[in-house]
Amino acid sequence: MNVARVPGVSLASRALTAPHPEVIAMPCPAELSRPFARALRSRAILLAASLVAGSLLGASVAHAVTPRVHAIRNARIVTSPGNVIAHGTIVIRDGLITAAGANVAIPADARIWEGDSLTIYPGLIDAFVMPAAPAGPPMGGGPGGRGQRQPPPQQEETPRGPVHELAAVRAEYRMVQNLPLDASQLESLRAAGFAAAQVAPRQGVVRGTSAVVGLGTNGANANVVRDAAAQVMALEPVRGGVYPGSLMGVIAVMRQVFMDAKWYRDARAAAAKKTTTERVPENLAWAALQPVISGEQPVLMVADEMLEVLQASKIAAEAGVTAAIVTGGDEYKRVADVAATKRALVVPVNFPDPPDVSDDANALEVRTEELRHWQAAPSNAAALAKAGVTFSLTANGLKDVKTFRSMVAKAIARGLSEDQALAAVTTNPAKLLGLSGKLGVIAPGAIANLTVTRGPLFSESSKVREVWVDGARYETSKDETTPKGDWSIDWGHGPHALTVGADKDTTVKLVVGPDTIRATGVRLEGERIRFTMKRGSEPAEDFDLTARNDALKGTLTVANVGQHEVNGRAVKKEERPKKPETPVAVPVVMGNSEADAEAIAAGGGPDPERHRLDVGPAGHPRGDRRAREGREDRRHRQEARRPEGCGRRGRHRQAHGAGHHRRAQPLGDPGQRERVHELGHVRGAHPGRDQLGEHQHLPPARGRQHDHAPAPRLV
Repeated sequence: MNVARVPGVSLASRALTAPHPEVIAMPCPAELSRPFARALRSRAILLAASLVAGSLLGASVAHAVTPRVHAIRNARIVTSPGNVIAHGTIVIRDGLITAAGANVAIPADARIWEGDSLTIYPGLIDAFVMPAAPAGPPMGGGPGGRGQRQPPPQQEETPRGPVHELAAVRAEYRMVQNLPLDASQLESLRAAGFAAAQVAPRQGVVRGTSAVVGLGTNGANANVVRDAAAQVMALEPVRGGVYPGSLMGVIAVMRQVFMDAKWYRDARAAAAKKTTTERVPENLAWAALQPVISGEQPVLMVADEMLEVLQASKIAAEAGVTAAIVTGGDEYKRVADVAATKRALVVPVNFPDPPDVSDDANALEVRTEELRHWQAAPSNAAALAKAGVTFSLTANGLKDVKTFRSMVAKAIARGLSEDQALAAVTTNPAKLLGLSGKLGVIAPGAIANLTVTRGPLFSESSKVREVWVDGARYETSKDETTPKGDWSIDWGHGPHALTVGADKDTTVKLVVGPDTIRATGVRLEGERIRFTMKRGSEPAEDFDLTARNDALKGTLTVANVGQHEVNGRAVKKEERPKKPETPVAVPVVMGNSEADAEAIAAGGGPDPERHRLDVGPAGHPRGDRRAREGREDRRHRQEARRPEGCGRRGRHRQAHGAGHHRRAQPLGDPGQRERVHELGHVRGAHPGRDQLGEHQHLPPARGRQHDHAPAPRLV
């Protein structure tokens, strides 16, 4: 933005130039005695030292009381999803928006910023940010998002103070006491367009309270918007041999923690009524959960895939608490069930990279589920919106936070509307955090958080020029606009094509009707260009233009006639309508056709007869019958040529035995995985009684699943 006026002298500078109240008129030193003169000099030295110290110590105080008044004018303003002001002005005073509209008077003491060719959105909100993880190798990934970088294995810690006996239960931990975020993380979030975020603890099952903060650099005191936004819980097993080391144990711990918190409340209430009642031991974790069980504070539950989303909702419903859920990005698989929970979701956009199928060996190793998720993940947000789910989008899980807007653009290409996408990073997270009207909108009384772009917000070619946090401006990218290139300029007589070239010498050509006029007296000085145009016997026209933010503005002057204002925009060669992205056709053997998606959304499922699918005992399609029979014939012919007992199944049974083979099978059947979750819900009531053990989460056995051998059932 261009600065049009510099503010007046600050209060701090005025204070330094004003006379100090203790300085009074004194007689000339020659008239004083020497002892008195020495005493006066000592006092003057002490007074000067105190003034210097006071100016240093009170610098922040002086800054706090200095009025901060800004006005951004002539910008395109998106006040909220679906509400646009084509040319308007925003006035900011002391970190708050005081006015926004098309005809807003600019205060006399405001610093003016030009917003030509820029679009201003409400400051984006990331509803789930964790402090940067320690460096470490990335973990193996799956559709649910387990491919993101994980912290080192958690080691069991000796409890200190009146805390919970399990180190994974840290409800008393407060994120607000561990701010601010790392400077590089703040810079990356601002570069992606974010002005505020809910920062959540990273470790544990019951992790502690999150905090809503502005992403500025004025320190934790000034940045905190809400100090205790939600209690964070994660359905993530603790690694490193520490309990709970399985999903079953995590579910048991969560259920037990809620029951313990309620017992703690009731026991203390009973002890307060009757003095002879045994004193209730202090427990900081249970005390920190009291706002949750009383309904004063929500729970933010972190899940890693769609079945965990459903399980998290069941746990919250059983405990009677308000909950929002951070998902894994694969809710499209069970979108009707997810919508039925009526939970607000925080959805990532960390879509998987294309699988490596550069050679035949790699192509054979790519699982069908990986291909399905790669194809369907960008459509996840659109599927949720169509099902009526309220959700926010988060950059959590992205390798580079700066790619967030381009990832959202992929979701828009798959059916999510631009207004729905904007709501998912402004009004929806503001409502989730209990800050509607304060964040996520441009309106009087709202916090002055703004995201300023050059071009549409969710476009791969646009740039975030700057982000405003609490009324402070942070430039995120430099303006590299120069007069060189192709322009369309207008001075009140229609658009004209202007070309500025600078191969050897700077040349300027202007197209007026059928004529192309070459300029004379061309002077190029950085972002400013001046030249003269003359056509035939007409008077010379002097242009004085400045390039800024993809715009060319200035004046056209004709001697003895007058002056016109010139406005121009850059004309880019790639300015062509972009074809909408066409989803790759997915074979019906995957049960993922458009007709199936509509049937599933309507509460049904794929039609086995139409697709000629072989449906297994659990009602899940196992593949095209002809293709499956062909694979079986080839497999039988290959095994017939092997010695007896040396086939795939024979080797596996000889090496491991039938019993181990049954126990180590992967839980590939969704019905099986649901039963595991249900067993955790029913039988894992106590942290020390994880009855099914850790073997349910062993890695899958080597070898491919045989089509003619159905997966073993978990009973």
